[in-house]
Amino acid sequence: MVTIIWDTLLKEKYQAEGLGIIKRIWKDMQQFEGYIRHEILVDADDPNHIVIFSCWTTRELADQTVVTYSTSEPVRLLSPLLDGPRKRTVLCGEI
Repeated sequence: MVTIIWDTLLKEKYQAEGLGIIKRIWKDMQQFEGYIRHEILVDADDPNHIVIFSCWTTRELADQTVVTYSTSEPVRLLSPLLDGPRKRTVLCGEI
């Protein structure tokens, strides 16, 4: 199993809209091969900072999903709402 951490910072006035799109993205992820589960966490001190923990059966399937989904409508809608690039961290093992 592999855990992927997505660290996202939204522009100040787009927190609600951005969070809605992020939830849509992660609903879509559930249909991809290798997906196990995810959790979306909003920073209690900065609601524009969102961290997603997702678990996948293999890194290869997680990486393949990133490539496949990168041109999707939700990703295109989220991109202009970001305050910088999302950071992706890949961890191996159990959480």
